[in-house]
Parts: sequence; structure tokens; C-alpha cells
Amino acid sequence: MSIVDGRCERGIGFRVLDGALSSVDTRSADRRLFFQLTAAMAEFVRSLINDRTQACSEAAKAQSLTDGRRPVVNEDLPP
Repeated sequence: MSIVDGRCERGIGFRVLDGALSSVDTRSADRRLFFQLTAAMAEFVRSLINDRTQACSEAAKAQSLTDGRRPVVNEDLPP
């Protein structure tokens, strides 16, 4: 159960006041459905990002690449 669902059960609505999702208002059934679909899509996209990040990390390890920037060694600089 999400935070919003728990509040709705107690009669507390959730309403986005500003921005792209300003039409979201969980006090009505159709708008609650829109909110849940939007949340599901956001969760799906986040999962895709995690999967792709993991795949890139595994590919880098297979090629013996390390994470982060390569070290810079300059022989001209004093230690």
C-alpha cells in the first residue's frame, strides 16, 4: 500500500497544485486511476533505467573497464 492509498482510506485526498501533473486529484475515481497509471509508468521507466545501467556495468566489466575516470599520470609534475 502506498502513502497516498493510506491517506485516501482515511479520507485525505492528494492533489498536485502545479506543474505537468496539475490535473491529478485523487479525490475522484477517474483522477485516482490517472494518478495510479502515471505512478506505474514512472516505476516501469525507473526499472528500465536500472536494467540498462546494470547491463552497461556488466559489459564494461567484460571488457575489463573500470568505473569512473581513468587516472591521469603526468611524469613532469613533482609528487
